[in-house]
Amino acid sequence: MRGTKGAIFTIDAILAITLIAILMILLPTILPQTTPIRQASLVASDAINVLAEIEMSEFNQSYLDSLNGGGNVSATNSVLEQLGIFWTENNTQDAENLTRTVFGDILHNYQLRIGNTLIYGTGNASGTIAVGKRTVSGITSGRSATGFISRAIALKVAKSTADVHYFHPQGSGNDGGIGMTITKNLNVNATSINNATFYISIHYGNSNINSMRITVNGNDIGLDQDDWLYNNESPLDSSTHVAFTKADVTSLITTGENTVEIELRSQNSGHAHLHPGTRLEILYNTTGLYEVKDTFTVREYFDNILSEETGSKRSGAWATMPINIPLGATVTNASLHLVANDIEGYSQNQVNSRGKGDGCDDVQSGEYYNLRGYLNNDSIFLENEPSWLSGESIDETFDLTSDVSVGNNVVSVYLNTYGDCFWGDGDSILYADATGDASGSSYVEYTYTRSPLTQEFGKIDVVVPEEFGTNASNDVTRVYNMTGEVFNSYVSLATLETDVVNLSMNGDLSFQTPRPLATPSSVFIDNGLTITPGLNTITVQDCSGCEILGESSYYYQILVPNLVGFGDVFDTEQEALDDASERLEEVLGSAVEALEIDEETIGIGGVPSLWGPTIIEVRTWV
Repeated sequence: MRGTKGAIFTIDAILAITLIAILMILLPTILPQTTPIRQASLVASDAINVLAEIEMSEFNQSYLDSLNGGGNVSATNSVLEQLGIFWTENNTQDAENLTRTVFGDILHNYQLRIGNTLIYGTGNASGTIAVGKRTVSGITSGRSATGFISRAIALKVAKSTADVHYFHPQGSGNDGGIGMTITKNLNVNATSINNATFYISIHYGNSNINSMRITVNGNDIGLDQDDWLYNNESPLDSSTHVAFTKADVTSLITTGENTVEIELRSQNSGHAHLHPGTRLEILYNTTGLYEVKDTFTVREYFDNILSEETGSKRSGAWATMPINIPLGATVTNASLHLVANDIEGYSQNQVNSRGKGDGCDDVQSGEYYNLRGYLNNDSIFLENEPSWLSGESIDETFDLTSDVSVGNNVVSVYLNTYGDCFWGDGDSILYADATGDASGSSYVEYTYTRSPLTQEFGKIDVVVPEEFGTNASNDVTRVYNMTGEVFNSYVSLATLETDVVNLSMNGDLSFQTPRPLATPSSVFIDNGLTITPGLNTITVQDCSGCEILGESSYYYQILVPNLVGFGDVFDTEQEALDDASERLEEVLGSAVEALEIDEETIGIGGVPSLWGPTIIEVRTWV
């Protein structure tokens, strides 16, 4: 067996060219009794052997140069191989020339055929015909004996993705005083913004909803009473209201720093606060690949809350913040950094004497704390006048490392406020400024390690938002068909009234509200709970009278490959490159555009399976 541009499968033993030539000439004399068909068969067989055994190196250089300039001729090829190459190039002139040169006057009645193509013949076959054949792989008509394959890698990309800035449940003091102002400073790292939608869910007293005001970068988004999709009496407390709506704020959001303010004013009963589902969803364009790492440090900033007292109306501030730990991760650090101003210290007796509202009956004797912190349903601190409350200011860090668990965790902080019971004096400020004073703000920070997953390497991450689109109910099921590879995902529940939420993914419980008012605006869904590709079922249940709205959203992070491997074999390098580019574009999809591509092309030959197989034959007749 020989292998250069194609694989030649030998039929007869190798004979010296001189001996073969003599045999062809003297065959009738040597074997006078041989039948015509036998004679023709021996000649045809030996002729095909001649083509297989003579190498092009046996011809002088001037002759080689005469064959198409010698550009497609290799001295190491057998004549049979060289004829095959000429055939693939449709170079019948050189193929005919080479055939006549080899056989010269040795053969008189013969034809050389490759596939169904007659290369050269001395005439039409007649009489007793015999055929000598060789099977050649790696060549085919019209295709180069050397092919090209290519792969492509996107080194730099532009992508359309989403980012969500959550306003987790948070609130002010009893009866609200003048009210409360929530301020979020955020940074939008984008090359351009395609769309921005603000979702807001509030619980407020019996004031006119037009007293509520939302601004983006100092611009009122212009909500009036008719713009709220829902504005109803609370089914759990008829003395208060619940409301929800969403607004297009695309024209108000800019790349870089932005400020969003929510003013809840003139509360006549209860206390003003945000319900789950309040969020700013931004669809934007940016660049960059997914960064694979084994250590993650996450810092989530609280929003700045200013609660103002007026007359008998009290102040206070409370807020929640999630901590999300993937399955299989190890938490190495977790902390709460709490910064607050205008926070008074009160004795337990003072707290008890200032209690009012339905919630006071739930506070047991000896538990009248005006400063409370919880991780899930376990206390971080329960204090009245701690040493870290200095001159009505707080700047304290609490270690949560040993208490944070895998999955969803919720931190809850109450400053001079607890439910609808206790409230403080003057103003109460939970301080945060994520863009202007990052280190001096209130935040939770956590670090965890985990081994990178195989599917993370060589990927581009894109966040896709999809609303539930379901009817308002306390028991909602939504099925998503995931065609891509989902990494992490979040459910943002848009709610009116809410109590204890149970959220499951594909039948596995992912989240349960750990304590009152502690359902965050984003519930983490680990990729270990999702089926990709495949159908995924999200089930959410809440109390009787509670409502989960169709404006709830599922945000999932998909990982898009940034490369395609070697593809089919093509005759030219350009065809192989074009194929790789087309395949890469298809893999990237509509959300990703390759800005810089690294392509690699390999020329391949001598591969039996490249093309073919093809039959080369010599026909002789007597």
